[in-house]
Amino acid sequence: PAFTCAVVALPFIEAGYEIVWIDTDENGLISLEDFKRKSKNISAVLVVHIFGQEINLKPWIEFCEKEDNYGGFSNFSYYPFYLEDICWRTSEHYYQANKFKRNSKIYNSIQQAQTPTEAKKIAYSNDMHYKDWDKKKILFMHNALLAKFRQNENLKKELLNTGSAYIIEKAKNDSYWGSGLEMNGKNILGRLLMFIRDEIKE
Repeated sequence: PAFTCAVVALPFIEAGYEIVWIDTDENGLISLEDFKRKSKNISAVLVVHIFGQEINLKPWIEFCEKEDNYGGFSNFSYYPFYLEDICWRTSEHYYQANKFKRNSKIYNSIQQAQTPTEAKKIAYSNDMHYKDWDKKKILFMHNALLAKFRQNENLKKELLNTGSAYIIEKAKNDSYWGSGLEMNGKNILGRLLMFIRDEIKE
């Protein structure tokens, strides 16, 4: 079968959508087989829209709560790891504590919090004085995730078993780390996990 004028939508790239056109023949037609072949060079193709029909070309996975499928990918999941000679219960603990690196009292109280929810609550109840945090927060999150997945073998296998699938943190209330309400968020956490996946491949 042939289709007229195929359009490829790439969701979750930065803050919106990017449209990529695939060349058709002189009649504006392209077979599904040719479309799949030509789209292989577009690394982030997720869904093809052809006259309102959606065709999945490459799989993606979603996670959000720690109880869900792939819940271990959540920063609130209990996969302890050592970083900077300290044991961290979750990656959320490490991330929130490092907002207060120069305040040992708050830093230690976050590190010792019994739950990631408590760790986040402590962080949000104090004024942060970390200079240029917004420029460095991705680095702290990366370091936490890399240690978490390297030091927890089962979790490492689960991430590697996702293959080349696109990973999305489906957090409707977070358009920076997650997908956002309209699924057009930056999905920074999901993108970091894909980066980590490449880093830990043997």
